[in-house]
Amino acid sequence: MASYEQLVQDYNPTAAVKTSRFLFYGGSGSGKTTLASTFPKPFFIDTDRGMRSITTTGAKFLRLPETGAFATMLAILNDVRNGRGPFGPGGKFADRQTIVIDSISALADEYLMAEIMRDNKRDPQVENAQRDDYGRLKIALTQLGNLIKDISDTHNVVVTALVEEEKDDLTGALEGKPLMTGKYRDIIGAVFDEEYYLEVTEMMGKYDYKLYAARYKHYEAKSRLLKTMRHSNPTYESLRKDFKAA
Repeated sequence: MASYEQLVQDYNPTAAVKTSRFLFYGGSGSGKTTLASTFPKPFFIDTDRGMRSITTTGAKFLRLPETGAFATMLAILNDVRNGRGPFGPGGKFADRQTIVIDSISALADEYLMAEIMRDNKRDPQVENAQRDDYGRLKIALTQLGNLIKDISDTHNVVVTALVEEEKDDLTGALEGKPLMTGKYRDIIGAVFDEEYYLEVTEMMGKYDYKLYAARYKHYEAKSRLLKTMRHSNPTYESLRKDFKAA
């Protein structure tokens, strides 16, 4: 086993903000996928079949298989983290600078939970998930969250989610959170440096896409990077110009 002394590195705050972890959540059509597509050289893990909303070229995308989705996710993220395989030097995807999971709502519900229930001899089409299914889902999402943290040292990571609104059991106040199956949704924000709520309004045929980087109404949001907490029609470049360390 290597001495811990060999693991010590010098921290460089300038280098630290070159890549980051972003969570975009909002209703359908609020611009999450479009915004993700403006990030540098994106590689999409497409679970929502939402690529048709992208109008620019240059993105790579992969659709997860119905079986083996979790193993595929682990393989992709581990290859990115370790700079090997297709993401290694000279590899087919070595030029990718951003990894996008679009969306984690569909990944958790339609892929991972369904796979876990089948493993537990339950039919996800007709049966309800049980406690052990939810426990395994939380473990799987925690593993993916840890990999997301690791790969953000070298790549931007963008994860999208739908929005869920519910009343707090104690106060009765309405809360807006990323939509996810299971309890992991209550801690998912800790994985990300940036958590943005997106919405779209329409007036006389014109659409205005808004990004909120601080709490808006009852929707949670946070930012360590941005100076301005509200942006219209956001893109990666417009956000980056507003970074505190830009």
